[in-house]
Amino acid sequence: MAFQRKTLRIIVNYTRKYGRPPTIRELMIKTGRDEAAILDALEALAEDRYIEWSRERPERIVVKPGVW
Repeated sequence: MAFQRKTLRIIVNYTRKYGRPPTIRELMIKTGRDEAAILDALEALAEDRYIEWSRERPERIVVKPGVW
């Protein structure tokens, strides 16, 4: 769960700063994890309803209102 929260915090802060969510590659750079770990974290965050995301469109990450 700690890595998922870190990933969510990165997504929120990045989106606020740049007006768009980070790419999978940018998340890999910021977290130091591989693609599989990022995808697993995003899937878990989506299941917990913190974000809208699916493996079919991995570039589309939407933080749900009121999450942060």
